Amino acid sequence: MSLVEVIAQVLSALSSKAADANGASPLNSARSTSSAGLSSVSDNALEAPSVYQNSNARSIRLSDYLSRWIRYAHSEPEILLISLIYLDRCCVSTGLAINKLNVHRLLLACLTLAAKWFHDKPYPNKHYAAVGGVTLPDLNRLERALFIDINFQLHVDPRQLKVYSKEFARPPAVSDDSPPTSLRRKHAPFKRYAIAQP
Repeated sequence: MSLVEVIAQVLSALSSKAADANGASPLNSARSTSSAGLSSVSDNALEAPSVYQNSNARSIRLSDYLSRWIRYAHSEPEILLISLIYLDRCCVSTGLAINKLNVHRLLLACLTLAAKWFHDKPYPNKHYAAVGGVTLPDLNRLERALFIDINFQLHVDPRQLKVYSKEFARPPAVSDDSPPTSLRRKHAPFKRYAIAQP
């Protein structure tokens, strides 16, 4: 299984768990409140949608989205891994739960920042926006928001990159009723992702 397929499988499992928590999308579930007036999904769901939130789930599969990125942005595996580190940092610092409505836009912002950090001469944002299927102003907003959400921490320690590389070198064991393998390991990446619970 390729790195793209492994990453797509893990992210799909995370976003599906959040969306299937109540049998509806997290955005719709956040609108239906319990008798106590609290969200049935998570405390964060009551807040205004983040810049990463899309109004509808994207129809493109994550593996196809990542393959498109690699093909048209001429991306190396290290950029995929660095983007996952940024994704992890963002979710930890903001408490953002990955779901089907935000996973593509969040991933695009992470990939863009990772490519810019990794390459001496990255493509302009207009190119990355076209590859990611968003407008240039949208990508600029996504990039700015992610940069702030990760507390301007773009540097990735080589040891951390090695941990992620080892973690995603083997396919995760994902079933319908259990989280991805990396969520169960004590020191694995993605152990801290917030998944909306009922």
